[in-house]
Parts: sequence; structure tokens; C-alpha cells
Amino acid sequence: MATDFTEETAADAVIESFGAQTDPRLREILTALVKHLHAFAREVELTIGEWEKAIDFLTRTGTCARTSARSSSCSLTCSGSRC
Repeated sequence: MATDFTEETAADAVIESFGAQTDPRLREILTALVKHLHAFAREVELTIGEWEKAIDFLTRTGTCARTSARSSSCSLTCSGSRC
């Protein structure tokens, strides 16, 4: 694990945190996701408040998908006021 947790080392620290038992394909997918997400956050200079809103959106979308038979419309529904 990275000893100095900084903006520059954050992605590597997260990737290193994946357990050795992690499925190789899942590790590949999560590694790419983390690298892209961290690069995106740096590119757009994402604020903590914006990050929190994005996480809230994804949480609501996931909740909607679990409770809706029409999960394909969840992201559109959840981007509005409620699921």
C-alpha cells in the first residue's frame, strides 16, 4: 500500500487494496474503473460536493433498479426528483 496517500497516489492505493483473492477479470475491470474515475475527477477538478452528488445519484439509481421492473428507465427517473 502507498505510504503517502496523496491525489497522485490515491488510485494506486485503491487498486492495491483489492484482495489477492479478487477474481482476475473483476480486478481488471475495477482497476480500469478506478484509473478512469480518478483521471476524470482530476480533469474536471471535481469538488467534494460534486462527488457527493454523483454518489447520491448512483445510489438512487441502484435503489431504483432493485425496486423497479423497468430498470432501464431508472437513470432517467432518478436524475429527476425521485425514483
